[in-house]
Amino acid sequence: MSQLTSRFEESRVRAMSGSPLELVEIVLAEVNGTATGAWKLALLELKTFAPDAECAARVVRAYESGRCEPWCAAALLGAIGHPDGYATALSILWSAPGSLAESYAGPALAR
Repeated sequence: MSQLTSRFEESRVRAMSGSPLELVEIVLAEVNGTATGAWKLALLELKTFAPDAECAARVVRAYESGRCEPWCAAALLGAIGHPDGYATALSILWSAPGSLAESYAGPALAR
């Protein structure tokens, strides 16, 4: 990714960061955030907000419906930091060994 593209994506995420829920939707809508790498910026931005129950619930529903991969759900839940995501992060930790999802689930549990 060029520096110009990177700056564009960063400004696009920041411009849409009016709420934590918008950031969550950006990541979920962009093939779990991997299409543009926006997920990394969204996670950083999410950590600046207070824990949000609706965001956690949205990620949990997306994960349970198969719309969100385990690694992405764990990363989002960790960034959101709401206790309502704990059970799902724990489930991801135990059910996805070797998928690198545990790399995000462990810190999500600690947060």
